[in-house]
Amino acid sequence: MYKKIGLAIFVLVVAAAIALFTLNGPEGTERAEAVRDLDGRLVEANLHFGFELFQKLYPEDPEKNTVISPTSISMALAMTYQGAGGETRDAMAKALALTDMDLDAYNEANSDLLTILTHRGDAVENRFANSLWKRQEYDFRDAFVNAARDYFGAQTQSLDFDDPAAAQTINNWVKEKTGGKIEDIVDDDIDPDTIMFIINALYFQGDWTHPFDEASTVEQDFYRPDGRTDTVPMMVRQGEMAYLERDAFQAVRLPYGEEERFSMYVFLPNEDLGPAGLIDRLEPEQWNDWMGAFSKQEGRLRLPRFTAEYEGELEDALTDMGMGLAFDRQQANFENMRSIPPVVYLKSVRHKTFIEVDETGTEAAAATSVEVGIESAPMDAFDMEVNRPFVFAIRDDVTGTVLFMGSIVDPE
Repeated sequence: MYKKIGLAIFVLVVAAAIALFTLNGPEGTERAEAVRDLDGRLVEANLHFGFELFQKLYPEDPEKNTVISPTSISMALAMTYQGAGGETRDAMAKALALTDMDLDAYNEANSDLLTILTHRGDAVENRFANSLWKRQEYDFRDAFVNAARDYFGAQTQSLDFDDPAAAQTINNWVKEKTGGKIEDIVDDDIDPDTIMFIINALYFQGDWTHPFDEASTVEQDFYRPDGRTDTVPMMVRQGEMAYLERDAFQAVRLPYGEEERFSMYVFLPNEDLGPAGLIDRLEPEQWNDWMGAFSKQEGRLRLPRFTAEYEGELEDALTDMGMGLAFDRQQANFENMRSIPPVVYLKSVRHKTFIEVDETGTEAAAATSVEVGIESAPMDAFDMEVNRPFVFAIRDDVTGTVLFMGSIVDPE
């Protein structure tokens, strides 16, 4: 019997405190070319993948906050996909919704998307870091390692996994790339049958285009799904905003920076629908219809400051989505990663997120004093009071890529 050796994939994503960081600079020729050349099939596939995964994960514990980054998860799995073969590759392609993209097109599109999404300037920073950490006594196919480097900019390093310092080396890299928000992603004692860690880190930080006035924040009730009522700091904004109302929800778009390229979309489901009912309706065609229907309206928004952390193992959800074969110790096929035997399989896919939302930044007072000065809105204006569980997404409005999405049932 061949020994089975495991491939551990740790996907980690951080959205840090949305405040106080500004870098200026042009988009650049390289990004403009990437926008022009981006294969829209990848964005569509990522939407399918992200919505389906979120629909699988939310019911696991609907009484708690669920926050994921579809982009981070799909990117880590995209690097892993390079090593899959046979039916395992087909299973991963099904889960990733890659029904009509060959490997070359998929890799080129991911490379373009990385170029486009990496952003520093205009009060917004969005950065990615990818890495392969290899057990030093094992060899891996050059094509697999080169694809991670060439298309995903992955750092690659061989380590003695039996040395406790190996875990610390990986964790230090994680801490650096996530601005200190996540310190431990790898256990001190690495399993003897683990041969590689594939890690993606996504760090986002941005200032609101129109900050909330901190002086207007008030303590207000927030109604939790278990019947409890918490008192939370409720931020208040009044004025013109991009707004959408449907029978099932109210929604508002809150952009970042002067360019307004990245935005948070806050969806408040009707009380009889709740987050579960709204999440069940998520699918790309419906989502794109909503995104195109927002319009500028006068109104008042009350939104709680919130902080959320999430950590979960994704094996069950990904198995339900069709890629269970990759986790099968007997049948998984990663022949394009390294020669077999021995059998290589996926041990785990772990996802961690952190997000903090507040009034934002040192320029907020001047920018928001006009909003505070508005005493009342016209009678036909909207009034959106986010005082019960809600759904949000952070989106790149250039490509339509959803960087983060989540449901918040406990803002504190």
